[in-house]
Amino acid sequence: MPTTKGNKQVVELTFPFNGLNENISTRRPIEDTTPDALNVRPYDPIDNRKRGGQRPGTDKYVAAQLNGNNAIQRIDQLTVAFDPALVEADELLLDEDFTGYVDGRLETVSSGDWEDWGDTGSIIAIVFQTGDDGDSSGEFLTVTDSTDTASQSVASGGPYAASKYAGGVTLGDVYVIRINVSLAAGSSNINSDGAIILRVGNVDDSDQYNIQISLDGTASADNPLAYAVSEIDNNSITATLANGSLGTSTTPWVGMLEVRVSGNTLSIYFGTSEPLTFLTTVTMTKHVSNTGFMVGLDSTTIQSARPTMSRVRVWSGVSPASLRTTKLIGVAGGTILAGNADGMTTPTGGSSALITSGRVDSASALQRTYFVDGILNNYSVYDPVADTVSTWLATSGALPTGGTGVANAITAVDTGTSTFTVAESLSLSDGDYIEIRGSTGNDGSYTVASTNGTTNIVVDQTIQDSTVDGNLHIAGAACRIITNYRGRIVMSALETDPHNWFMSAVNAPLDWDYFPATTNQTQAVAGNNSDAGKLGDIITALIPYSDDLLIMGGDHTIWVLRGDPAAGGVIDNISYQTGISGPDAWAFDPDGNLYFLGANTLWILAAGAQSQPVPISRDRLDTFLSNINYNTDRVRLVWDRDQHGLHIFVTPTSKGASAPKHFWYCKRTNGFWPMSYPNDQGPTAAFTFDADDPDDRAVLIGTWDGYIRYLNEAATDDDGTAINSYVTFAPMMLSTDEGESKITKITPIMATGSSPVRLEVYAGETAEDVTSDASGATPSPTISQTLTAGRNSPMLQRIRGGAVVVRLENDSATTTFRWAMESIAVAMSPAGQRRQH
Repeated sequence: MPTTKGNKQVVELTFPFNGLNENISTRRPIEDTTPDALNVRPYDPIDNRKRGGQRPGTDKYVAAQLNGNNAIQRIDQLTVAFDPALVEADELLLDEDFTGYVDGRLETVSSGDWEDWGDTGSIIAIVFQTGDDGDSSGEFLTVTDSTDTASQSVASGGPYAASKYAGGVTLGDVYVIRINVSLAAGSSNINSDGAIILRVGNVDDSDQYNIQISLDGTASADNPLAYAVSEIDNNSITATLANGSLGTSTTPWVGMLEVRVSGNTLSIYFGTSEPLTFLTTVTMTKHVSNTGFMVGLDSTTIQSARPTMSRVRVWSGVSPASLRTTKLIGVAGGTILAGNADGMTTPTGGSSALITSGRVDSASALQRTYFVDGILNNYSVYDPVADTVSTWLATSGALPTGGTGVANAITAVDTGTSTFTVAESLSLSDGDYIEIRGSTGNDGSYTVASTNGTTNIVVDQTIQDSTVDGNLHIAGAACRIITNYRGRIVMSALETDPHNWFMSAVNAPLDWDYFPATTNQTQAVAGNNSDAGKLGDIITALIPYSDDLLIMGGDHTIWVLRGDPAAGGVIDNISYQTGISGPDAWAFDPDGNLYFLGANTLWILAAGAQSQPVPISRDRLDTFLSNINYNTDRVRLVWDRDQHGLHIFVTPTSKGASAPKHFWYCKRTNGFWPMSYPNDQGPTAAFTFDADDPDDRAVLIGTWDGYIRYLNEAATDDDGTAINSYVTFAPMMLSTDEGESKITKITPIMATGSSPVRLEVYAGETAEDVTSDASGATPSPTISQTLTAGRNSPMLQRIRGGAVVVRLENDSATTTFRWAMESIAVAMSPAGQRRQH
């Protein structure tokens, strides 16, 4: 509010909380709006106060690329029931780093000397070799008294340095042990047999479990890695409970063995980086008090290629309060990955399971995630327990397809060039998909690689069997949209049947039998064989609202399925005024209101879907939204639970030369704010990840360069790229259009903790003159000054014009930047008639 003293007024400029309005006159702006802004929000990133400032930046959520430089195609979440055996590390009890000793190589007692360690039940005995005399008969420490603090004797060779802990670690019945290990590469002249051993249980050498990661040295360059879990009874292996292969090691290799102990259950993990790969869970049948553990090496030869250990850590264990575990799911370059913020790995079968570029979709049900990408053979399912991706096959009925299914005989096979040759009459073209069925050794799906003249088509695929006696089929296109409703997997968007929808049986994602022998209310159902029927419009989005409402977005209409279509459910119309612009162009807020983009407008549908949708962007973002090209742009809406607003991401289907513009809608102020991110950061996918740990809950964005990043409230840049942010305040005019105004003093107050920011003042004849020049660019400022945190010294330069504009802008060359403002007081007075030019 301005204050008046004589003919002078002091105007207090506060942040324009109502955001950008593209549709209004610069001469008569709506109160608390801005004619131009970028990368600012009404709630600042320093203290989250309603005063305005630069938006937060981005950081990598997962440190490594998911699949090289391939763009992220999908981010999702799978929630599974928590296994109480999978305890989490709590308090660190022991952290012994060996890297400071000699070269990190570690020797301990031989298998016959474990019994000498058992006096206290909680011991680590460690010996470091400082030299190698070449004696391969074995150089091991023999401990005669476990309470001593140094080595007692050495079988042969030396010298050695010793370190031992006796009774220094108190272990309960729930704990976590991790050992950093290295396995040297083998060669034609180095035998590198050896194993890293961890023993859990009663460590007096009876009733224990022996966990072993071994390197089977051979006279070759490849060393097979393996693991084994064995039960020990009085120093003898009574049974091998689990074992498996870990691949081969051809170069010096470092990994981690982790055992999570809960009662008599051991869960074992192993890998080279986070997250470690789950190997196996075993149940101890002998000693179950878990009073201690031992760790050591067992090597039949003493040579430079033996296994070593560099670090041992022990934590007390705790079972999380939550009864669930969340997994982060990602797709990049057609490969499916799973993990968490610490890292993601490719499950068995997950490599190249989907199309390598373009949109893919997923939905989770019954602790598995199901994937579609529009290609028949790419219906895939991820099983987190087995950590596998497999082809999603129906056990009853058939998954929806939209192909012709016409059979054509295979006319020739050229095994020399690894190709199928088929008749040109199929009318296939480069990139089409076909199915081979009933062909010995060659069943599967293939891609048409090229055409040869007018007589045949060559399908590029390795031939596994020279005998071919089957038929070739044009592959049916699969659904492109998937969701979960009432315990059913729901799919739609077949190219050849875009009005239809398909539902699996209740709680049975593998049952697609629409005509079972005995009909029931839980059977599979589709639009073309139900009373509810198909939509009269092309289906563009499937939005489950509750167990009783499934919203179906159309190209220019919106419908809602109420109830179950196999039990009398009906489809009602919600709107004939708008459709939904795409399968990702919607999001819910925590109150159950649905936001969606359609008909060049952002709409809100009130919770319950009982009323007509209401436009909320109309007369504010008409220009931006009407310029979205749905042939080349994908729209993604994501609700931010922490910041109470909506991200409107508009990203080209292929990476452009410049970064696109997006918008942030702040529900608390009902304002729209333009945003941009570095071009490499897309977003090509987006998702709100609901993790257990609040530090892991975040809005995730997939990027063109293959990373999953997140919007980090503490970040001052976009993963190393400076954020260019600015806000222009509405023009100030105290006089009529015939008069001018004069500014005599400006007193800025920035937030405590604010980074420096430039204050620029523009003066001109009209409001439009000071907001943009003829080309649409911002004109040069009349005066400029850098502001710092807190109250700044008044700016006393006199400025005169028909309209005056104040603007705040950061220094885009500075990456560690995060500014916020409190207020700007401007002293103004009338300055008489306009000057004549």
